[in-house]
Amino acid sequence: MKNKKYFFFLIISLFNIMSYKSQGMDRTYLESDIVRTHLPSLIIQGVRSDVLDPSDQFSFIDFLHVSNEVKIKIRAIYENTSDDTLSLCHVTIAYKAIEALVAALCQSQMIHTVILSYAGIDDKKMQLFAEILLKNQNIHTLDFSYNAIGDDGVKALAKALQKNKVVRTISLKWNIIESEGAREFAQTLQDNHRITSLDISDNHIGVEGIKAFAEMIPQNKGLHDLDISGNNIGVKGIRILVEPLQRSRFIRTLSLSNNALGTKGIGILALALQSNKVIQNLYLDENDMEIEGVRLLTAALNKSRSMRVLSLASNCIQNEGIRILDTFLRRNSMILTLNLSDNNIGYEGIKILSQSLREHNGSLQTLNLSCNSIENEEIKELCQMLIWNYVCDS
Repeated sequence: MKNKKYFFFLIISLFNIMSYKSQGMDRTYLESDIVRTHLPSLIIQGVRSDVLDPSDQFSFIDFLHVSNEVKIKIRAIYENTSDDTLSLCHVTIAYKAIEALVAALCQSQMIHTVILSYAGIDDKKMQLFAEILLKNQNIHTLDFSYNAIGDDGVKALAKALQKNKVVRTISLKWNIIESEGAREFAQTLQDNHRITSLDISDNHIGVEGIKAFAEMIPQNKGLHDLDISGNNIGVKGIRILVEPLQRSRFIRTLSLSNNALGTKGIGILALALQSNKVIQNLYLDENDMEIEGVRLLTAALNKSRSMRVLSLASNCIQNEGIRILDTFLRRNSMILTLNLSDNNIGYEGIKILSQSLREHNGSLQTLNLSCNSIENEEIKELCQMLIWNYVCDS
């Protein structure tokens, strides 16, 4: 009976709040009368008081916009009981919650990694969050993947990074960044050499954005890992990147997957790879390179001799492409990981690959053949290879 009474009063209180708002009542009145007197104690009965207890950092009306998960994180930051990673994945964070989170992080000395993927971060929230980087010199990893950050948001981030020299790793994967935002961010990287890893894949930076990154690559001595997959740069974009990649002495990992390169684009990239002795990890999935693209790529890699990881998933390589890769694997004793998933490889290709790894290549440690035409006979060939190859983890 007591709970019914509280529930009834809660409904009436909320109704009154909505009524006051519709009548134009100011915020102070709402907070000082009904909300501060009755609503907190009613809600606390259903939620742990140590989680919900409103902080002096923001008003109670604001606190109603903050989910319980975010409240727990904020309280842990203020009480110095959090670990060094703040992770709020798949939690849509309202603007008022971002304000509260920013206030907490600006004072924190414990948080080193912030992961806010799938958190509904848009330009307005990103502009607010950028304030942290001006006051906090402890955060070194930022993950804003799978959000709605556009040019204005990434510009705010770039401006903050001009003064912040602590951040090392940034992921902006799967946002809505276009050429203007990419250009300003790339210009920031010309001066900020502390960032070692950048993932700006699956955005819309296009050819104009690639031009800005092309200017940055030879000048930045700190950036080792660059992922610009899924930006539809095409043949024109890869042609812009060739000369900078030939000059680069610092990029170790390059991801260009899903960029509509085709055989022609792979041939252009091969020109850069012939003279680049630094790139060790190359991701070219979903580029329709086909058999001729494999031929051009492996010819270049045979000259560079630096590759450790090569990913060619979903490129329609087929059995004939495996014949070409066979020649490459026989000559290359440096490659450690090879991804050939989803390439329509059948028995003949598996047999050639297994024999090559069994008799000529003892360095390969990881081989991915998922989503191919592998049945009983193909499995037998792979098992024979694994009997004699003690290194490969197929």
